[in-house]
Amino acid sequence: MYRCTILLKTLLLSALFGVPTAAVHAQLRVVDVSTLSEKGNYEREGVVTEETANDEEFVSLLMQLRQHANKTLATEAQDMHKNNSSNLDASLQKLEEVRKMGAISEADYQKAIAQFNKAKADMAKADETVGQQASGKGISDPAALKERIRQYCVGKRFYRHVCPEVKGVRRVDVGSLNGGPIPRYRGFINSLGEIMVEPDRYSNFNSGVAGITWNRDNASMCFSIDDKAIAHIWNGKDEYRSACMIDNKGRVLLSGDYLWLSFFRDCCLLKAEKTQGKFGIIDYDGNVLEPFIHSGPNAEEMYKAKDRIMKEKGWTPIQLF
Repeated sequence: MYRCTILLKTLLLSALFGVPTAAVHAQLRVVDVSTLSEKGNYEREGVVTEETANDEEFVSLLMQLRQHANKTLATEAQDMHKNNSSNLDASLQKLEEVRKMGAISEADYQKAIAQFNKAKADMAKADETVGQQASGKGISDPAALKERIRQYCVGKRFYRHVCPEVKGVRRVDVGSLNGGPIPRYRGFINSLGEIMVEPDRYSNFNSGVAGITWNRDNASMCFSIDDKAIAHIWNGKDEYRSACMIDNKGRVLLSGDYLWLSFFRDCCLLKAEKTQGKFGIIDYDGNVLEPFIHSGPNAEEMYKAKDRIMKEKGWTPIQLF
């Protein structure tokens, strides 16, 4: 009986958090409260520990959240289905006009009609499902539920987005730059949800690291092997204004009048921009090893200079990320 209870609880938690049951022992869980947030409110995700995730009162709150989310998303889906239905009717009307003009064969017309009918049947079935969910009981005070959930989150705070864990850290995004899709600030939390770099100053991390793709190894979501990151500040126009190098506690290790900095992926050297559009190479102490004469950070001559410097220092390539 005890084992059955544990299994049921595991399955319930998996459903509430939207993760596979295999991930049930993860140290942190991300809680999505976006359906409880008003438009323009960017406090959408929080993190809770595994212990909190198993708390019965918290699980009860999550069940209310899931119920409200289902109703909210179903209502939005109904509106979308109405638009799709209108578009389908308009397309059908155009098909009839094309038929009257003799611009389509009868066989092709019948084939198109069959496709339209199937689409309508699929939409009707979907409408029935979302209609049942939309008619479900919602939450009378979403803001109050959100605040109750906040009390269980690490730091009693929400973020715009909590990224997947990469190398023991999670990047967190807050706010909005000029009301658009880009976060205003970014920071880092550790695997316990504790703040490493407060998201109140920097706009991005490790921009321009060669070879980075948007996956779990993305350098913008972690620190280098020696616990360093390049922190960038935007000027409010989606452009970088300044950059510095920090450690995994947010302490500034290298600063100056740099417009932009970036790691080379295979050594402890930095690409640097001081004058607009002029790039050179510096070390971690800010010593200039290649003058600021290059037109771009990835210019062929920059990499030739990097290879020369590494050879002079007797360095062998490393994997920085």
